[in-house]
Amino acid sequence: MDSLSSFGAFREEGYPTFYDELKFKFMVDVTLFRITSFTIAILISFIIILPGFRGKKKWFILFRWLPVILIGYLLVICNWMPFWESGQLKIRSLYRAGSNQQINASIGVYIGLRGLNVTLTGLPPVQNGDLVDYNEHFSWTWLQGRPGFGYDAGKLHQQYRNAQLRGLPFPILWIVETFTIDYGKVRIGRYYRQSGWYAHVFQWLAVPLFILAQILFQMVIQYGSLFMFFTGLSVLLSNLIMTIMRSEIPFRLAFVALESDENQFLVLHYSWCYYANLINGIICLVIGLVTLIADLRYPDEAADFFGNDILQSYEDYFADPQQKIGCQNNGPSLSSSGMVNKGDNEVMLRKRNGPFELEQGSSNTTIASGLKKRALSDRFSRFQKSTIRKVIPSSQVELRNKNEKQVSNDDVNQDQDQEVPLYENFQQFDTIGEESEL
Repeated sequence: MDSLSSFGAFREEGYPTFYDELKFKFMVDVTLFRITSFTIAILISFIIILPGFRGKKKWFILFRWLPVILIGYLLVICNWMPFWESGQLKIRSLYRAGSNQQINASIGVYIGLRGLNVTLTGLPPVQNGDLVDYNEHFSWTWLQGRPGFGYDAGKLHQQYRNAQLRGLPFPILWIVETFTIDYGKVRIGRYYRQSGWYAHVFQWLAVPLFILAQILFQMVIQYGSLFMFFTGLSVLLSNLIMTIMRSEIPFRLAFVALESDENQFLVLHYSWCYYANLINGIICLVIGLVTLIADLRYPDEAADFFGNDILQSYEDYFADPQQKIGCQNNGPSLSSSGMVNKGDNEVMLRKRNGPFELEQGSSNTTIASGLKKRALSDRFSRFQKSTIRKVIPSSQVELRNKNEKQVSNDDVNQDQDQEVPLYENFQQFDTIGEESEL
């Protein structure tokens, strides 16, 4: 008997098992669930592998990729979710066509880039023997269509006519009807459709720009910074379009308020998708500017943060300061440390054998080698901190050049004060020759 009773669970009069219809509100949209689940899976995987990195590299990886995951998530969510504008109001209204029954309910309108959602929730949910709990989505992707409600009309108009045939409550039909009106200055639905189209184009444009920025950050930081900056501009253009492309007559629909029994207007305000997208765009702009400045002023630290080879953006450089001496007054100047300078981007390196004078035949000089920072653009190179790194001769070079004149103690102290980067894979360069003036 127990087995028969369990076998008969959810069965009525011997018929197959029947399960009630399971309705999801649009807030728990399948698309939102998929995107959120995918992002959470990436975050969990990221947290699992994070302890595998040692020292400060662990923190570099954390602050490097955690914002990337969150920014990418917001880019996709703001593109799909209908929360760019919203409005709610508690009303008392007629319920359905052919009935004089009134209901107390909360009506809500939620505008997205691809359409609008209208919710109607009863207060209480069950009234007059009926469950008042509706959420309906109406799409306007993407053609306006011909006037009317025929086969060649727009998608929004066709869905509105279908809602009438289904007998949806009056408050929902009144709201959607306002978006179908398209004559004179009342073109609310048309402007929302056009602004949603252009905004969603820039939202999708931001996605490949963002992906390219992350790839370029591992190759050339300056290019990655520029693409990150372009990503922020594209995202902010979506907000700008949704702000300026609006109907001259805004959406305002009068209902009888539940509390006061007086007419109140249902109006729309910017919702969390609008502000999240705005903040996301500003963050992308800030990241682009900060990484660009960091690469210009602190190239070694920036390369270490992004996990790049510090020396990949440097090239071998050989300087012959003797060729720069016989110049005019506006030419390169001689620093106190024995380096002939021509601006911040043309530093001539040399190793002195003795006191250096500007008169010809004063002393011998040595051609020296170093690493020069590549300048990707003339516009940005002027802001670079230094383009050439000085290299101290190795001990073997010192032994080989033991017959040369000794450098004075003051000169040695000045050479030690200059910036010398420390790299694990950095080999100290040897001087490549000497020249003497006759």
